[in-house]
Amino acid sequence: MIDSKKIEQQLADISKKFNIENDLIHFLFFIGIQESGLGFREFTKDEKTDLIELGGATVLAPQGFYKKIDTDNPVPYYVVDPDKKIPEGHQRELLLKQGIVAYFENHTHEISSS
Repeated sequence: MIDSKKIEQQLADISKKFNIENDLIHFLFFIGIQESGLGFREFTKDEKTDLIELGGATVLAPQGFYKKIDTDNPVPYYVVDPDKKIPEGHQRELLLKQGIVAYFENHTHEISSS
C-alpha cells in the first residue's frame, strides 16, 4: 500500500530544497526544464506546455507509459503501448507524485536549482 502522507512529506521536502512551488505542474515544469537542457529562462506559453508534458512523460516512463527515444527533439518521448491507458483522477495524481519523488531520488546529484 502506498503511504500518501510519506509522499506528501517527500514532495514538501523537495519543494523546499529546490525552491519549487509544491504542486504537480511546477514539479513537472522543473523536471521538463532539467530534461530538455534548456536552462532557466523565460518561456512562451507553448514552451511551458511542452516542458510540463516532457516532465510528465519523464516521471511516467519508468512505469511503462512512455519510452525515451534518442532524437534532437526537446520532447523525446512516445507512448510505448497505446492500449496502456494512464489512469485518471486520484490514481493518475498518485502515479505522478510517485514518479516525481523517484525522479528526485535518482537525479538530485544532476540537478541545479538555479
